[in-house]
Amino acid sequence: MKKLYASIPFDMRNGREYREWREFLNNEIDVEEYELLKIKESVLFAYENTKYYKDLFTKSDINPQDIKSIQDFQKIPFVDKDTIRENYNDFLVTNVPKKKKLTVTTGGTSGSPMGYTQSSNVWAKELAYYMHFFGKYNYSPMDLKASFRGGDFSNLPKDEYWFTNPVNNEVVFSPTNINPETIEKYVIYLNKIKPKFFYGYPSSILFLLYNMREKNLSFDFYVNAIFLISEAFTQEDINKIKDFFNCPVASTYGHSERLVLAESTGDKIVDYKVNRRYGYFELINENNLIIKTNDIKGEIIGTEFDNYAMPILRYKTGDFTSYKNSDESIINFVDSPRKQTYQIEDYYNNKIATQSLIRPYDMLTYGIIRYQIVQAAPGKIKLYLLAEKTFNLAKQKELLNSMHSKAENRLQVEIIMTEKFIFSERGKFIPFIKEY
Repeated sequence: MKKLYASIPFDMRNGREYREWREFLNNEIDVEEYELLKIKESVLFAYENTKYYKDLFTKSDINPQDIKSIQDFQKIPFVDKDTIRENYNDFLVTNVPKKKKLTVTTGGTSGSPMGYTQSSNVWAKELAYYMHFFGKYNYSPMDLKASFRGGDFSNLPKDEYWFTNPVNNEVVFSPTNINPETIEKYVIYLNKIKPKFFYGYPSSILFLLYNMREKNLSFDFYVNAIFLISEAFTQEDINKIKDFFNCPVASTYGHSERLVLAESTGDKIVDYKVNRRYGYFELINENNLIIKTNDIKGEIIGTEFDNYAMPILRYKTGDFTSYKNSDESIINFVDSPRKQTYQIEDYYNNKIATQSLIRPYDMLTYGIIRYQIVQAAPGKIKLYLLAEKTFNLAKQKELLNSMHSKAENRLQVEIIMTEKFIFSERGKFIPFIKEY
């Protein structure tokens, strides 16, 4: 069935909304005019369709009809993750059919997952924006890509650490199985399929090239570009990847909430240009004042366009950056605590990214409120959990089996239920602690 679906032309199978977004992104528009139009639309929709914003505007003496400028809009109070968690149902638009909405999850350094509801039209928008960005590197959905990200790698044939996804025209490689014993199999298969693009976690791409260098292995094909996702990375990481693959490396700043989007512009991935059609981007200082000056670090504030199931206005993301050129909406590298990668070591001292082992969706599914990982020796971790009462012994066993499977039984996991966690000297929560 997947192969049959994949045979339908990409633009056709992704529907009318996707095609309309692609056409919109290819057209020239007055961005400032569009931005203000979408802000007015979003404010009015939130006021008329959600209890939270109806109450907030009334309490703050704000009439949405009076918002006629950016300055008017900036009178609306900020919200953050805790605000939404505590008032979740009040943010929801109640008359949206179940089939026309979806729930996404996000994690973060708090180790505390959070769900957000989005109208299904957001999916077509997101796909169109990313295809538009990838197209700048001559990517086409017809081009085969090698993906190094999470997936279901259970029940694969022996000595195979990948599966084919015909819908996305990709081969998905297991990030957790890259090691000195398996690397030759990875390279042999990659040389066989010759993907034009790589897409995946920075840590997985780095594991791949490190092991290839150690074994003196190489590709017999050229990679057009590499797209990095989900995890934080350093300039040193980019240099290593570029030196090894000898191709462009690109990335975006985005998040599961789908509020704002910024796309890498420079060769070194230190500059990002905010896509002002996607959502409204603001930067504030520690006193909640708007930053317009270059080189002053502040927190990113995002306002969502086009979500008709759970509109969010002026959301404090917890991510930080500064303007490199505020007139052109170009920002510097984003300091995103929630994208930090913590690397667990298995019995054989191979590294496993927590992104591959524990997903925010898993935590939300099992009713986990907060988690913390402590590793005292290779191959052994203690997973400290604070969970809902529904997290019973059966769910504990199910979670353990899932984690063991993802780690290919190269990791011993012990679950410990607790209400006490370890914090830094400055009172910051530490999701991953390595004791050796």
